[in-house]
Amino acid sequence: MVAGQTVLDRTLAALARVGRLAEIVLVGEAGVVRSEPAAPVRLLVVEPGTGRLDAIRAALAAAGPAPRVLIHEPDRPLTSPGCIEAVLLAAEGLPAAVAAVPARNTLKRVVDGRVVETVPRERLHQVQTPAVFERAVLDDALRRDRREGWSCPDELTLVTRAGIPIRLVPGDLLNVRVSTSEAVPFAELTLSRSSA
Repeated sequence: MVAGQTVLDRTLAALARVGRLAEIVLVGEAGVVRSEPAAPVRLLVVEPGTGRLDAIRAALAAAGPAPRVLIHEPDRPLTSPGCIEAVLLAAEGLPAAVAAVPARNTLKRVVDGRVVETVPRERLHQVQTPAVFERAVLDDALRRDRREGWSCPDELTLVTRAGIPIRLVPGDLLNVRVSTSEAVPFAELTLSRSSA
């Protein structure tokens, strides 16, 4: 819960405020969604242990025939409709686009528990969601993953492996994952400041 509302409901509410989205398909295991979401969604229940790409395949099979798809993680309740719109706009005419922010922290490469070098961060970004894909391109990459046994862990690795260029769109530093109880105070402080 974040400020009296579930993380999922907050995330879905942001998506529901984006008029350009034709439908929302929520994919999750049984019991993950404990109540009917406040936003209008099509709920798709998958078996426990279903991988991310198989969940995306199931969502695409259940969704209508839109030419583009937006994939967003449900544990990002601070995502603004404006950020979602910006990624949709930037993705027009491109095969793929994703929200990202430049890496700000010092990064160290570690071997056997020892720091061996500082990694230059000038060309590094932290990827967020939403991500937008041309549906035909994503469908083809998903077929290739299964046919060629790529075993990619996520959709961005998948399309990169398929040779599809991904445009980075400026993300929002507040678009953080709220997947642990430790992240809740930050989310609630952010929401209280934005409402003030």
